[in-house]
Amino acid sequence: EAVVGDDLARLDTAVLARFRADLDLERTQRVEGTRLQINAIRLIMRYLRAGQYRGSGIG
Repeated sequence: EAVVGDDLARLDTAVLARFRADLDLERTQRVEGTRLQINAIRLIMRYLRAGQYRGSGIG
């Protein structure tokens, strides 16, 4: 996205701040996605372990 202005120093600061904010958002989203995947794997493992005790397994 474009950042409009005549002062190069101010533009530099604004653009770098925007890049840093975007990078921080991407990192946060990646961490949240990984957290969701880990929780899903834990639930699947819990389900599979419960199936072992019942002797049913999957299918």
